[in-house]
Amino acid sequence: MKTDKALQNALRRKSNELPDGFEDRVMRQIMLEVERKGRISYYRALGLVSFVSLALIAGVLFVLYTYFGFNFLDLFAGIRMPCIESATVLTNHTRPILAFSIYIAVLMLFLLGIDYFFRQRFQRTKKS
Repeated sequence: MKTDKALQNALRRKSNELPDGFEDRVMRQIMLEVERKGRISYYRALGLVSFVSLALIAGVLFVLYTYFGFNFLDLFAGIRMPCIESATVLTNHTRPILAFSIYIAVLMLFLLGIDYFFRQRFQRTKKS
């Protein structure tokens, strides 16, 4: 952090030509620029992680389809949704789909709750 100390020493030197509050404005601008660069690097990293994750998923799907002959449409061929008139009636065919959907929804809510808890905890420790 030699550059920070050098910059602070340079700004501490009083000069008759500088207007009042010049040092404060310069330091504020420098801190804003540092925060902006931090946000930009965070969003770039987030975008890169998202892109790599999607590329990995696409690669797995490509390998499964090309080399193993795995057809994804066959997985969903047996699913038939009930008509709108009989949507309230649960049949033996629709119960597993509903149970799986509820399971996924509860799991997502649980994971979102954990995420919120840890983000709040991280923010509190960061402020301290």
